[in-house]
Amino acid sequence: ISEQDKYIEESAELKYKKRKICLDKKYDKKNANLKAVYIARNTALNTQLFSSILYAAIVTLLMAAKSDVFKIDILKFLTTFTNIIIKYGDITIKAGKSTAVISTRIDNIVIQNILYWLIFLLISAIILSIPIIIAFLSAKKYITWYKEEISDSISLWVAVIVLALTIFFSEEIKQLIPVNLILLNIIAHLSYSGFRAYVRGCKRYRGY
Repeated sequence: ISEQDKYIEESAELKYKKRKICLDKKYDKKNANLKAVYIARNTALNTQLFSSILYAAIVTLLMAAKSDVFKIDILKFLTTFTNIIIKYGDITIKAGKSTAVISTRIDNIVIQNILYWLIFLLISAIILSIPIIIAFLSAKKYITWYKEEISDSISLWVAVIVLALTIFFSEEIKQLIPVNLILLNIIAHLSYSGFRAYVRGCKRYRGY
């Protein structure tokens, strides 16, 4: 009886292993086929979605090119940005010159001139580098977070839709709110980013 039980167990285990190998092969084959179908459908869907977004972006940019209000706001935005840079450069030069005046206390004219320009260049470089470093680090951190968290089709659609709305209703918006349309788009996307970050934070806090 013991030998018969052992034979039955060995036979059952052998049949189980053969059946399991057969089922594993069928599963792997079916899984591979389904994965290939999923990849193909996902690629087609992403291509279609990207084409739609690209078409919407091109149409929106063409609308912007025809909108006189939007073109004026672009020029104003660029002019204002350029003027801020020029004014900051003037402030930097004045600060460097006013600080370099310390070198006039030295009697030797040659050393005085060398020290003057060294102090001027050092102070100017420090003042110029501070906002550049802050802007670079902030932009790098934001872009890294954006890519990891909300770089998806929703963000693209939001950007395109907001741009299209501000172009289409540019005159009405300017009548209600005297704000630059480019600045309005930037503020809108930053607000959207903050909202997405808040929603994701709430989900993670709740364990989703």
